[in-house]
Amino acid sequence: MNMYTCPHCYDEVPHGASVCRGCQAEISYGGPRYLSIVIFIVAALSGAKVLEFTSPTVAFTAMVIIFAVGAALTHKLFKNRVRFKRRYNT
Repeated sequence: MNMYTCPHCYDEVPHGASVCRGCQAEISYGGPRYLSIVIFIVAALSGAKVLEFTSPTVAFTAMVIIFAVGAALTHKLFKNRVRFKRRYNT
């Protein structure tokens, strides 16, 4: 099992945990959330461009394929990314 060290309290945290046991920092895995929106916009614009030259069915298929490839690449690139986020009350 993978263990991560919290950068805030230096406690060991197992993979899959959503909160650090030591300092209650939130833990997120994978790529940034905005990246899926960017991939969707790129796929939609690409589908619209393909629509100029072909039928709507082909354009929709191209959009779905571009989105699926983008999502798969994002998952592969960010599969080991772990982010600890903690709010400090002052």
